Amino acid sequence: MEPNWELARCKGRTELFYSSRRRNGTPVNVAPAKEYCASCPIREACLIFALETNEIYGIWGGMTPYERIKEAKRLGIKSNIPVPRNQTS
Repeated sequence: MEPNWELARCKGRTELFYSSRRRNGTPVNVAPAKEYCASCPIREACLIFALETNEIYGIWGGMTPYERIKEAKRLGIKSNIPVPRNQTS
């Protein structure tokens, strides 16, 4: 089930979550995006959506792509997100 995106705090603020400045596919300064996510009413649903759809870019549910890979593994969700070359643990 897809989250109700109308309730998302990030609505209209994609520049925070999809920065053009990247290192290994992750926006360089993720703190502002994570702050938005921390109090978002659909944070958990957003994260599950990103995990289930193998979203490889941006901040979703307060997590970077690499953090989502780790979270999917912890939850036993099969992830097809490619692991960045320098982040293997």
